Amino acid sequence: MLTPIEIRAILNKKTVAVIGAGGLGGFVLESLARLNFKEIRIFDGDSFSESNLDRQLYSNINNLSQMKAEEGAKRISLISKDIRVKVYTLMFLEKHAPLLEGADIVFDCTDNIATRFILEAVCERLNIPLVHGAINDTMGQISLILPKDSTISRLYKNQQNEKNKTLAFIPSATASLMVSEGVKHLTAQGETLSGGKILIIDFLTNDFRILKV
Repeated sequence: MLTPIEIRAILNKKTVAVIGAGGLGGFVLESLARLNFKEIRIFDGDSFSESNLDRQLYSNINNLSQMKAEEGAKRISLISKDIRVKVYTLMFLEKHAPLLEGADIVFDCTDNIATRFILEAVCERLNIPLVHGAINDTMGQISLILPKDSTISRLYKNQQNEKNKTLAFIPSATASLMVSEGVKHLTAQGETLSGGKILIIDFLTNDFRILKV
């Protein structure tokens, strides 16, 4: 088993991409920055609004209307001067696939099914592992999707977007588990949620279930 120092030494040589810098994405970025990855790429075409203040880490009354990706980059610069940060103020589409080339892992922090389908297909084509996360109401879900797992395609088949409000601790806790999955995969430590496994959590009942799709 590797020590935390040894794990950080491995991560310091890795490049990670985060798609979505809002609720889940902000908390994911915070953990990734403190793990000192070599490079973090941030993708988000949205700006902060008052409705984000209750659950999105990087939103505050002074940066409303500012781009989420840019605010995420500013925050990372306050944590580490060693991390190379690339900012893309766009909503990820198929044509943006080349921007993920060279990434060691991608984090899906999006809030819509269409983008998740695109991410899964692009990551499979580029042979990049994808950490999927989603939150809704009191629920969180996490999966590690390796090329050819097709977890998102099976999970979201015939489903439509649901955008219910969540409480601040839901995205933060879900994001921590997402980062844990990514780190375990990159460092070959512990069992991961790959192979079509989905961790479903109800944070109000403390019900943790692993399902297979």
